[in-house]
Amino acid sequence: MYRRSDVIPQVESNSLVNDSGNSDVDVTVNVETTALAYALACFYYADNRLDKKQYETMLREMDHQFEKRGFQTSRPIEDTTPHTRPFWLR
Repeated sequence: MYRRSDVIPQVESNSLVNDSGNSDVDVTVNVETTALAYALACFYYADNRLDKKQYETMLREMDHQFEKRGFQTSRPIEDTTPHTRPFWLR
């Protein structure tokens, strides 16, 4: 999109912070991407980019990494139930 200066005047806005005592601020932003990582693994498996062994290895490794950092995992450790693909993806 372009701006026509003859129709829409250009406005310049400046702000200045000097000696206010609040100019040195540290900000930490944490973005939770755990769900996205699991969704991507499921997508790769459903799209046949990963076979079952690769998929299970990927989930196991992600679970291990997330547990080390104190995050929830894809399933509880005591869950040993085999998870099969839905019939429409077989």
